[in-house]
Amino acid sequence: MTQIPADEEISIYKQGDCWTCCTGPHLPSTGKLGKAFSCCGEAGALLARRSEEPAAPAHLRHRSSPDRSMLKDYLVSSKRRRSATIRRLGREMGLFHQQEEAVGAIFWHPKAWRLYRKLESYIRRRLDATGYQEVKTPQILDRSLWERSGHWENSTTPCSSSEAARTRPWR
Repeated sequence: MTQIPADEEISIYKQGDCWTCCTGPHLPSTGKLGKAFSCCGEAGALLARRSEEPAAPAHLRHRSSPDRSMLKDYLVSSKRRRSATIRRLGREMGLFHQQEEAVGAIFWHPKAWRLYRKLESYIRRRLDATGYQEVKTPQILDRSLWERSGHWENSTTPCSSSEAARTRPWR
């Protein structure tokens, strides 16, 4: 709390035995969520303490709707908007582009590729320091592998297969 400016208003909410400072508001009970809801993420509070133990999630972010079809429509359109924004920013900033001939593939431009490689190098150094053993697998496999593993029938997103790239059922 010492990092919050003195002139900034702080709100405190109580839910059961829990007190919290956040933007709120909180619901009096989960019965007010509606008929359908989806957990969209979590947030942990960074508390000033001496323990090395990581903070547990303090808040859950969610979307709720009167029925499942409305919630599904919202989540699908929200995902499309985010994806379109990323593609647009990549194009406008000259970071990468995509082409119809390679659906889902990114063609990195020099500035973004340098950043990507630096991040990749940093992550690998961190993983190596922990003894993590990295493996490399093919990016595109035959549909039969995804069927054997159960991913083909149970996935709502395209699997990385040569057939998925040809048929584009998710477009």
